[in-house]
Amino acid sequence: MIIRTFLIAMVLAAFSTSSIAETFTVHGGGWSHHIDSSDYDYNSNHRLIAGEYRDWIGGYFRNSFDEDSFFIGHRFNKQLGDIRLSIMPGATYGYRHCTKPKDLDGNDRRVCPVVVPSATYTKYQVKPTVSLMGTAVVLTIELDLDSEIFGNK
Repeated sequence: MIIRTFLIAMVLAAFSTSSIAETFTVHGGGWSHHIDSSDYDYNSNHRLIAGEYRDWIGGYFRNSFDEDSFFIGHRFNKQLGDIRLSIMPGATYGYRHCTKPKDLDGNDRRVCPVVVPSATYTKYQVKPTVSLMGTAVVLTIELDLDSEIFGNK
């Protein structure tokens, strides 16, 4: 709860500070579909909230097993017209096992390495993003705080 409160405070600070807002992006949503052949009842609404500053991104989400998780990473981007292709290596905390997706035994949560490829439609200030995380195809929304919506351009 403390981390979620901190992230919300970070977003509000970005709204009120134009120098941060010039390069700050808010990410939200996180609706997924798992493409593995399992009949496991995965969580598909991840309630993601994240902030990105100069391609460094971190945030909170409910993982596919409906447990609190956190992540941090650095995005590397390639712009192709209105499409931005990205890869984000980083780390996530909150899973009980890094390589066995359905292993929920034990109480120990782990820090696991993660690599997330994504594609974002960048024509507008509200940007839909499709990512692949493990066996989940995830849809999120990006909102640039440097947009004309906030009077920063």
